[in-house]
Amino acid sequence: MNYFLIGMMGCGKTSIGRALSKEIDYGFIDLDLEIEKFSKMTIKNIFEKHGEEKFRELEVKVSRKLITNSLNNVIATGGGFAIDEKNIEWMKENGKIIWLQATSKIIFER
Repeated sequence: MNYFLIGMMGCGKTSIGRALSKEIDYGFIDLDLEIEKFSKMTIKNIFEKHGEEKFRELEVKVSRKLITNSLNNVIATGGGFAIDEKNIEWMKENGKIIWLQATSKIIFER
Protein backbone atom coordinates (compact mmCIF):
# COMPACT_ATOMS: atom_id res chain seq x y z
CA MET A 1 0.00 0.00 0.00
CA ASN A 2 1.24 3.49 -0.88
CA TYR A 3 0.08 6.68 0.81
CA PHE A 4 -0.01 9.85 -1.28
CA LEU A 5 0.03 13.11 0.66
CA ILE A 6 -1.64 15.97 -1.17
CA GLY A 7 -2.30 19.56 -0.17
CA MET A 8 -1.14 23.12 -0.63
CA MET A 9 2.50 24.09 -0.52
CA GLY A 10 3.45 24.58 3.11
CA CYS A 11 0.80 22.30 4.61
CA GLY A 12 3.38 19.80 5.89
CA LYS A 13 3.48 17.07 3.25
CA THR A 14 7.23 16.56 3.49
CA SER A 15 7.63 16.75 7.26
CA ILE A 16 4.53 14.69 7.99
CA GLY A 17 5.46 12.26 5.22
CA ARG A 18 8.90 11.66 6.72
CA ALA A 19 7.43 11.12 10.20
CA LEU A 20 4.67 8.82 8.93
CA SER A 21 7.05 6.72 6.83
CA LYS A 22 9.31 6.25 9.85
CA GLU A 23 6.36 5.36 12.11
CA ILE A 24 5.00 2.68 9.76
CA ASP A 25 8.41 1.59 8.40
CA TYR A 26 7.69 2.61 4.80
CA GLY A 27 9.90 4.29 2.23
CA PHE A 28 9.58 8.04 1.80
CA ILE A 29 9.52 9.81 -1.55
CA ASP A 30 9.43 13.58 -1.98
CA LEU A 31 8.21 13.96 -5.53
CA ASP A 32 9.59 17.49 -5.95
CA LEU A 33 13.08 16.34 -4.89
CA GLU A 34 12.89 13.43 -7.31
CA ILE A 35 11.92 15.80 -10.14
CA GLU A 36 14.93 17.98 -9.30
CA LYS A 37 17.23 14.94 -9.37
CA PHE A 38 15.78 13.71 -12.65
CA SER A 39 15.92 17.09 -14.41
CA LYS A 40 19.13 18.30 -12.69
CA MET A 41 17.32 21.61 -12.13
CA THR A 42 15.49 23.20 -9.22
CA ILE A 43 11.70 23.42 -9.39
CA LYS A 44 12.04 27.20 -9.57
CA ASN A 45 14.40 26.95 -12.57
CA ILE A 46 12.13 24.49 -14.35
CA PHE A 47 9.24 26.94 -14.02
CA GLU A 48 11.39 29.90 -15.09
CA LYS A 49 13.04 28.23 -18.10
CA HIS A 50 10.33 25.87 -19.31
CA GLY A 51 7.06 26.94 -17.68
CA GLU A 52 4.42 25.14 -15.69
CA GLU A 53 3.35 22.87 -18.54
CA LYS A 54 6.83 21.32 -18.80
CA PHE A 55 6.99 20.97 -15.01
CA ARG A 56 3.64 19.15 -14.95
CA GLU A 57 4.90 16.80 -17.68
CA LEU A 58 8.00 16.02 -15.62
CA GLU A 59 5.84 15.54 -12.54
CA VAL A 60 3.78 12.88 -14.30
CA LYS A 61 6.80 11.18 -15.87
CA VAL A 62 8.81 10.98 -12.65
CA SER A 63 5.85 9.93 -10.48
CA ARG A 64 4.89 7.10 -12.80
CA LYS A 65 8.49 5.93 -13.12
CA LEU A 66 9.03 5.86 -9.34
CA ILE A 67 5.71 4.59 -8.05
CA THR A 68 4.02 2.32 -10.58
CA ASN A 69 4.31 -1.24 -9.28
CA SER A 70 6.00 0.02 -6.10
CA LEU A 71 4.53 -0.59 -2.67
CA ASN A 72 4.98 0.57 0.90
CA ASN A 73 5.87 4.19 0.29
CA VAL A 74 4.68 7.51 1.66
CA ILE A 75 4.80 10.01 -1.19
CA ALA A 76 4.81 13.77 -0.65
CA THR A 77 3.40 15.18 -3.88
CA GLY A 78 3.86 18.71 -5.13
CA GLY A 79 1.24 21.30 -4.23
CA GLY A 80 -0.36 21.22 -7.68
CA PHE A 81 -0.15 17.48 -8.36
CA ALA A 82 -3.75 16.77 -7.35
CA ILE A 83 -5.16 19.47 -9.65
CA ASP A 84 -5.06 17.05 -12.59
CA GLU A 85 -7.87 14.50 -12.39
CA LYS A 86 -5.64 11.92 -14.14
CA ASN A 87 -3.21 12.14 -11.24
CA ILE A 88 -6.05 11.63 -8.76
CA GLU A 89 -7.19 8.50 -10.59
CA TRP A 90 -3.62 7.21 -10.83
CA MET A 91 -3.06 7.75 -7.08
CA LYS A 92 -6.31 5.91 -6.29
CA GLU A 93 -5.11 2.98 -8.43
CA ASN A 94 -1.74 2.90 -6.66
CA GLY A 95 -2.62 3.58 -3.04
CA LYS A 96 -4.56 5.81 -0.67
CA ILE A 97 -4.73 9.60 -0.78
CA ILE A 98 -4.35 11.68 2.36
CA TRP A 99 -5.30 15.35 2.02
CA LEU A 100 -3.38 17.55 4.43
CA GLN A 101 -4.76 20.96 5.27
CA ALA A 102 -3.42 23.91 7.22
CA THR A 103 -4.78 27.34 7.97
CA SER A 104 -3.72 30.20 5.72
CA LYS A 105 -1.90 31.72 8.69
CA ILE A 106 0.25 28.60 9.15
CA ILE A 107 0.95 28.30 5.42
CA PHE A 108 1.95 31.97 5.27
CA GLU A 109 4.27 31.56 8.27
CA ARG A 110 5.97 28.56 6.68
